[in-house]
Amino acid sequence: MRRLLPLMLVLVIVGGVCSTGVATSEAARHPDALRARLAYLKDLPGVSWVDFVRNNVYIGLKEKPEDLKYIVGDAAVAGCKVYGFVVHVFAVEEKYRNVAPRKRPAICRATARHGKIRENTCK
Repeated sequence: MRRLLPLMLVLVIVGGVCSTGVATSEAARHPDALRARLAYLKDLPGVSWVDFVRNNVYIGLKEKPEDLKYIVGDAAVAGCKVYGFVVHVFAVEEKYRNVAPRKRPAICRATARHGKIRENTCK
């Protein structure tokens, strides 16, 4: 059992790493890295607002863009690479800005882990 402890510790640390090699504790030291990397989202046509809550990103849409699947998916992957952990990106209607984040009904969502899309419900 004593020999397994160092191996288990390594597996836990590696398990929280995206393709960039940044450990989850590193993300905690730089909480604004995700916000800075995804700042471009505010400039996209049809985007009204962007809200960040830990590793969750909410994109408020005035209208649904044709390439929503790629916008949400690319944001999840880019966020994962800079944040160093799983990132979830939710597309929501702009009218839900003042609703608690977890209660906002999503149009669709994407999740990225280890620098790759794990789920994308956008069409």
